Amino acid sequence: MSDPAPPLPPALLPRLRQAFGSAFDPARLTLVLQGNYGNARVLRLDLDDRVLAIKEYHSRSWFIRHTVGRFMIWQEVRSLAALAKLPGVPHDLTPIDAVTYAMEWINGHSLTQLHRDLNVRLPKSFFLELEELVARMHQAGVVHLDIRNLGNIMQGSDGRPYLLDFQSAFSTRLLPGFVRRIMEAADRSGIYKAWRLLCDEPLDPERTAFADRFKRWRKLWIFKGYWLSEFFRNRQQNEETASSAPPPPPPAP
Repeated sequence: MSDPAPPLPPALLPRLRQAFGSAFDPARLTLVLQGNYGNARVLRLDLDDRVLAIKEYHSRSWFIRHTVGRFMIWQEVRSLAALAKLPGVPHDLTPIDAVTYAMEWINGHSLTQLHRDLNVRLPKSFFLELEELVARMHQAGVVHLDIRNLGNIMQGSDGRPYLLDFQSAFSTRLLPGFVRRIMEAADRSGIYKAWRLLCDEPLDPERTAFADRFKRWRKLWIFKGYWLSEFFRNRQQNEETASSAPPPPPPAP
């Protein structure tokens, strides 16, 4: 569910007006994800002819905006640009500035929502199509590296799979073959994790063997989870715990 967007940072509003011209109306912005610290804030913008998702770091601190923010936006824009002809990823890519970009809004539900909130099961054909999508992404020279997070896989309103959130993605063009294969295996393992959770049909023996093998050595995987998000999430939890703790007693006279 989207909420009305909070006031925009002063530097962001003129850049959105410049990017979208007279079609831009701040009243048609809604907040999708507030995020925290090192995560982008995500907004939805309804235009007359299309709907866009906007990721921005203007709402973050100066330090995050000019370090993590710049890198994450650059990383995601570069990855999506490399996949511009691939169905199943957001298109309509519009870089706005170094810490903001817009992309196609994908209607549907994440696999996290389907599994946790809606208790929906998906057919085997969905995962076979997802497998093909990931294979084509790898052929284009990109690995996602966060497909094990079910929130990054969507079932679109058309019933087809979509991949989101490419800020952890990586170009494999210049990597040695064995490194590329390890990274691609991490992506494949995310498909089979989702398959096991949301499909009534079990994995076949070959895919089961692959998933189990990857699970055994995943503890050595340097990209396990999105470490930066975990860092900022833990920091926020520590601050919330500290702020809710009772004040210390006054010193004894």
